[in-house]
Amino acid sequence: MILYLRRKSLEIYTNKVEGSSEKLEFPESIIKDEEILNKAGFEKLLLDFFNKISLKEKKIVIAISEELIFQKTIPQSAKEENTEVNNFFNEIPFDSQKIAKKLIKNDKELLLIATNKDLFENIILCLKQLSLQIVAVVPITLFNITSTSVLNKNDVNNILSNSKILKIGNFLTEEISDKQDSSQTLDSKSFLNKKILVIFIAIIIIIILFIFYFIKKPQFLSKFGNKTNETPSISTKTTISSPTPFASDSPLPSQILDRSKIKIQVVNGTGKIGQASQVKEKLESLNFSDISLENSDKQGNKETKVVFSQKIPAEIKEEIVKMLEDSFAKVNVGIENEIENYDFIITTGDDKVLDKQ
Repeated sequence: MILYLRRKSLEIYTNKVEGSSEKLEFPESIIKDEEILNKAGFEKLLLDFFNKISLKEKKIVIAISEELIFQKTIPQSAKEENTEVNNFFNEIPFDSQKIAKKLIKNDKELLLIATNKDLFENIILCLKQLSLQIVAVVPITLFNITSTSVLNKNDVNNILSNSKILKIGNFLTEEISDKQDSSQTLDSKSFLNKKILVIFIAIIIIIILFIFYFIKKPQFLSKFGNKTNETPSISTKTTISSPTPFASDSPLPSQILDRSKIKIQVVNGTGKIGQASQVKEKLESLNFSDISLENSDKQGNKETKVVFSQKIPAEIKEEIVKMLEDSFAKVNVGIENEIENYDFIITTGDDKVLDKQ
């Protein structure tokens, strides 16, 4: 279950129904301009609301709306990084004791996030009185959700299932989080498992070659001895050039020509904030509209990958690849007969670095 904390309301979402199931409006006599004016009144308002709707979920995530979030991104290499961090938090218009802070690092950027913790802490106190467990308190801005006025079922599932962001973006844990910690651990384990598998396969191949050699050795020597006096035949090898990626595509009856009906998924493969949204905007400028955004479990991709289904015409494929090559350092192209739920999927990699004049 998600409690969606907004500037003037608290809304309840589950992945069982579309839209909010319950909503509590905050009177201005109790909360105004993100400040609690009457704490006792706020606590009574919350407890009456929670008791009325009979919360059954034992584990709850509190999602903080973009309206309540202060956020800034600075490069990791900035000379005055500490100064910029201090200046950002000093400019938040609340008492310093009321500010919840979050610093999220990756290899290129430092993301600074702040909010008024007075709001969610009072909600947590009321939930604990009802013996409910709060899993995390996270800013909605970390989930690449394009519309923050209303959450749909996909948004709810995205938040509840993304354990990595729930961990690194949780206001209830330490202020500084590193996006790379969990991914580096997974990468090292994956690399070790692949290395063991390669060694095992190599040993099996060597054993098979030895067995084949000892079984076939007598036959090989016999055939070789019989043919030493024969005139060898001359064979001609014909080289066939490989076609360009889309030149062989011929129009098929099942191909989709209407761009509004093409379903696209854009996956953020680097962890860079807003990268998937930038790709979405470029696709919309090419008249595509059915576009969903996702974060990759394994981030830090170097190469951008696009996988098309056979339904996509050649000219659209070429246009998409050109668009990606204009923005990213390296683009790999793949084609599948069918892609579940989508017509093509883009997973982002490193941005193209422009040459200095």
